[in-house]
Amino acid sequence: MEEQLKEIIDYFTARLTALFLSEEDFRQLYDLAVNVQENGRILEIGAGAGCSMVTMAIASKTRGIELTTIDLFQYANYLEYGYNITKESALDKFLENMKFWGLDIKLLREQSASACKKIEDKSVDLLFIDGSHQYSEVKADIINYSPKVKNEGILCGHDYQKCHPGVRKAVDEIFGKNGFRVLKNSSIWVKK
Repeated sequence: MEEQLKEIIDYFTARLTALFLSEEDFRQLYDLAVNVQENGRILEIGAGAGCSMVTMAIASKTRGIELTTIDLFQYANYLEYGYNITKESALDKFLENMKFWGLDIKLLREQSASACKKIEDKSVDLLFIDGSHQYSEVKADIINYSPKVKNEGILCGHDYQKCHPGVRKAVDEIFGKNGFRVLKNSSIWVKK
């Protein structure tokens, strides 16, 4: 595991001016994906450059996991956050990264609200929400996609931190203080 994680982190560090995930975020996300059952399904909302999807895919690569990501690749202003990706080049960067790692990802290029209709209820083993960080959209993603997660599945997301008040407000409001936890030394939240 450590060798794979190091390879993933080194790969993205060499290609991005800043990483979308902290080193501990990579580790925690990898650990969550390792536990997805054989022939399970991982769904991601918000692809960015693909750091999180590559991490989850490599962690579950030999177990026949279906990998799906939802992203329009047209709203984020990555340059504003210090990344060397424009919104015009984001899709190409994502596809380039998937190709490098040899990953077969189902990509739904649409709003998460409309893509939700294409995902069956109780069909997802691991749902990772990292799309819009606006309060109303984070809240909608949690509400719309919660029924998609299997009873024993994992519902989680990224960027539970002060610099993303919309994420914090939506997670706090929906789950309350005791309904979720933030994984150690990371900004990944997980529904209990």
